[in-house]
Amino acid sequence: MNDFIDVLIVGSGISGLRAALEASKYSDNVKIISKLPVMRSHSVSAAGGINSVSVSHDSLNSFIADTIKGSDYLADQDAVSILVNHTTEEIKYLESIGVNFDKSDKAYSANKLGGAEFSRALNSSSQIGLSIMQRLYEEVKRNDIQILENWHVLDLIHKDGTCYGLIAFNKDHNKIKAFFSSIVILATGPAGHIYSNTTNSTNCTGDGVAIAYRAGAYLKDMEFVQFHPTSLIGSNILITERARSAGAYLFNKNGERFMTKYAPSSLELAPRDIVSRSIINEINDGFGLKDSKYDDYIELSFTHLSDSVLNEK
Repeated sequence: MNDFIDVLIVGSGISGLRAALEASKYSDNVKIISKLPVMRSHSVSAAGGINSVSVSHDSLNSFIADTIKGSDYLADQDAVSILVNHTTEEIKYLESIGVNFDKSDKAYSANKLGGAEFSRALNSSSQIGLSIMQRLYEEVKRNDIQILENWHVLDLIHKDGTCYGLIAFNKDHNKIKAFFSSIVILATGPAGHIYSNTTNSTNCTGDGVAIAYRAGAYLKDMEFVQFHPTSLIGSNILITERARSAGAYLFNKNGERFMTKYAPSSLELAPRDIVSRSIINEINDGFGLKDSKYDDYIELSFTHLSDSVLNEK
């Protein structure tokens, strides 16, 4: 007979670990199941920062407005309000468990990222994802929450619209097992690797969405996939948005700073979808750079920035 689990979380990235810690307040029978070891989660690679109102002239209403505007006014505004209104307390929680956000004279050192009216992206030595993951992982272990690693979830166990658990395959022992649970939370991350180009890690394959769909769940807004505008040519290794926040320019093959055409006010710090679309437009119009190894790319230039700016950022 399989052991029954009160709350079973699928995925061990930031969302999965945070969900497990919150659930553990209400039950001592919480488990995490993950297809990879915890610290191989794609969350570890996050570098741009986590947004929160942190300067006196900023406000929650401005944060909400920027988020809705950045979605081309298609975002669920109630969901945006809930998200934004919880950011301050979540920052305080992360600090309470040991996440050290960058500060200057005891004030947060916030960066201005794409689509934001004010500087509100908090970081931790440019390794915000790693820092959060390390502290959450420590808390999960301290709270004796069991993590079942190297289990690839195949499907949910369900009947008449009710979920009773899941079926998973263990890659170490080549076996399939059923896990029964009152509550299953899917926190499996993105699905970047269903596309030919992505800055997501290779384990981001959309498993959670697929198993939910096969179980009959209704999916929403599947067309809204964000592609990061900048990466190293030929590798899909992400170049953090902090590069453009520091003042890096985007140039086409003619040396034109083309974002002046597409977003004359925000330029390289326009929302990511606008920057990505602008890059593709330039390439499709024949203004991409080419060389003997790679075709069609755009230049991200730091040459005008001083050493002090580059070292600081």
